Amino acid sequence: MLISLVGVAVGAYLTYAHYTDTQVACTDTGLINCGAVLNSSFSVVLGIPLAVLLLVWFIVFASLVFYKEKGVLMNMWLIVGVGGVAYSTMSMYLIGKVCVWCLSMDVLIILSVILVLIY
Repeated sequence: MLISLVGVAVGAYLTYAHYTDTQVACTDTGLINCGAVLNSSFSVVLGIPLAVLLLVWFIVFASLVFYKEKGVLMNMWLIVGVGGVAYSTMSMYLIGKVCVWCLSMDVLIILSVILVLIY
């Protein structure tokens, strides 16, 4: 559940930054450049910012964990999360820049998947 709370907090921060055009706390020089990634064409899918999708993913995941859902619904939701990690990784590769906030969300999703599969 702690992973979900951290995910919601980071997702809320990135959503706030997106809608207020606020620079996130991250370097913007060299390989690590959150601004380049978060402002790229990859950062919006079907008109929805990825930050919002991440926020929703962690809220739904927390709800599934709270209600002890371990069936098909949880498995489908985990697949959605892994797909999001793949999309995030691909987009950073294509942009040629790395976003530490995006990577932190990817790590949180991967940890969530591992923990659900273990327990």
